[in-house]
Amino acid sequence: MPSNRFGEDYSQYEERFKEGHPRGGLILNAVYLLLILAIAFFASQIAGVIFGWIFKADTIEATRGDLSRNFRLIYPIHGIFVLIVFYIVAYIGANKLGYNLAYEYKMPMPPKSHTAQSILGIIVFELFSLILIDFLPSWYLSGPLAALFGFFDPSDVFASELEGTATITKLWLIYYVWLQVILEVIFAVGSYFVLRAGRRSGEARAFEARKRLLEELQQ
Repeated sequence: MPSNRFGEDYSQYEERFKEGHPRGGLILNAVYLLLILAIAFFASQIAGVIFGWIFKADTIEATRGDLSRNFRLIYPIHGIFVLIVFYIVAYIGANKLGYNLAYEYKMPMPPKSHTAQSILGIIVFELFSLILIDFLPSWYLSGPLAALFGFFDPSDVFASELEGTATITKLWLIYYVWLQVILEVIFAVGSYFVLRAGRRSGEARAFEARKRLLEELQQ
């Protein structure tokens, strides 16, 4: 007898398969994914605050403009650490979402539906994140890259176009805001693949859980 991935007769679900996933609505799932990304964001910020307590960044005043330690050590490690936490939490959230929906409705989310939902959720998340742009991983990574490429001298941030009134915001606006935009696009693409991997893994766990349940009931 034909069966789905749960080992169940799928004839009773045939019409539902033709109609698509019962909870596959674009807006609803985009909201789910947006919430997952928001939770991942706040979790990463908490991790970033803890990192900042442990590894304190130098100030312009204390170092008289020498922020080489910040841009060559503190900021890149901070950015990578925050990004890893963000992706881990996003993966766990997508995994749980995939598991719950697959277990309840006995079918995975169609790939095209998931793609559209993820893209919409990520776009809205990125728009909201513009308000908190200083705290994104891209902020901590774009500066070190700009320094590495020689766009400014991190050992003397008072030099050149800054005219002796350097601030981190002025450095950002003059030298590497475009790098941050590029990195943010890369991170958004990474978020898509993390959400997809998490959801697929959750659905696979749901298939196995239902299969085990059916085997126990048949004993």
